[in-house]
Amino acid sequence: MIQIKARLAENGCSLIKSRNAELDHFGYSLWASLCLFTDFVIETYCRMATVAFRCLAVNKAQRS
Repeated sequence: MIQIKARLAENGCSLIKSRNAELDHFGYSLWASLCLFTDFVIETYCRMATVAFRCLAVNKAQRS
């Protein structure tokens, strides 16, 4: 998850505040919304994957 967020940062998603002066209000809002949505989707996916791996580990431990 950290690597994904670092890659997004390289692409400018976490640099929205510093680019605020360069973009008009509508462009900024659209870009910010897109990045926030992307971040939400990635975090949700990572949480689901983490829960799935924990369940697999618990099931494997119970079978052993």
